[in-house]
Amino acid sequence: MTQLKDTWTCHLCTEGEVVLVPGYAKLRRVTSDCRPWHRGGALGVCRSCASVVKDVSPSWQREADEIYAGYDIFHQSAGSEQLVYSRAQGAARFRSDPLVDKLRSVLPLSESGRLLDVGCGKGAFLRAWSRAFPGWDLEGSDINDSTVEVVESIPQVRAMHTRGLDRIENHFELISMVHVLEHVPHPQEFLRQARARLSDPGWLFIEAPHYAEQAFDLIVSDHCSHFSPATLDRLLLSSEMEPATRSQEWNGKEVSGVYRRAPVCSLTSPLRPSFLETYRAVERCVSWLDATASRAQEIRSKGPFGIFGTSIGATWLANSIKRPVVLFVDEDPKRQGREHMGAPILAPSEVPATATVFMCLPYPQAHHVDNRLLQRGRRWQTLLPSPPA
Repeated sequence: MTQLKDTWTCHLCTEGEVVLVPGYAKLRRVTSDCRPWHRGGALGVCRSCASVVKDVSPSWQREADEIYAGYDIFHQSAGSEQLVYSRAQGAARFRSDPLVDKLRSVLPLSESGRLLDVGCGKGAFLRAWSRAFPGWDLEGSDINDSTVEVVESIPQVRAMHTRGLDRIENHFELISMVHVLEHVPHPQEFLRQARARLSDPGWLFIEAPHYAEQAFDLIVSDHCSHFSPATLDRLLLSSEMEPATRSQEWNGKEVSGVYRRAPVCSLTSPLRPSFLETYRAVERCVSWLDATASRAQEIRSKGPFGIFGTSIGATWLANSIKRPVVLFVDEDPKRQGREHMGAPILAPSEVPATATVFMCLPYPQAHHVDNRLLQRGRRWQTLLPSPPA
């Protein structure tokens, strides 16, 4: 086993000393495309900027390269984008559609323009934008060239780039990075390259997981930065971008922000989060993950044992416990009837009444989903994770 370093240099602020969170190393991990991964890696908190980061060592980069070589996002639904559910009615929509609606409501967008979606994957955000803004010219960018044909088939998509932001010639009224920045080691130069591709005026939209609201983000092996609203703003300010609007409500458990270019002379640094408070928050998240796996392992049930969901948390839990997972439960019709990790994916209505299903979600979300399913007549037993400390 590789000996973990106690400290290393922060790749976000580029100068601070990162202090290791020791309990992390015993947790199993998962890939961002929801495949089980082994233990390892180093997680810590920067003394200078209080960012939560991995050690982006050569071994981390080798792991990331291995993950991306076989990357298959949304494989649980044969490539169809993940659904999100409203808290009020439980209505389902593709994850990108509410983001497009929010951007329309907060930005002065015309009926024509040019959008670049960085880290476009299979084109989910481009597809949503194409439906909402048929007069825009769209381009995508991704390190994976296996999806070029799929992306370029989307209406209004003019090109997909696979060679880096500095090789793109056009300028754009909007550049989007949805679940991208957490993958990028040393992101300041990456963000400055994006800034150089913005029109004047132009907007940069970023959405990233908020680790404090979604502890499962910490165990994603190929995520090297774990953001809070404050640390995301600090990073963008260091890249000469200032916030125009930011919210934690657009897509629950995420930080969503819109930024614009700013002259260096106008930039002011926000208050630094407390290193000690952040370190303790990360320790609590790691302890909660460990306790969640232990709770699922210790459940006594006579009937079949299942896990609710087929995404990051569910995949991690199934990989972390020794007991057999007989079934997964998912509300997404595109995932039902398929298999995940060798077990069938059932609709809630198909789960046997004798089953016990562990709701592997952040506690507030698990409680809400369980109540919704109960109102719809679920008969099987559910067990929730412990509330966060």
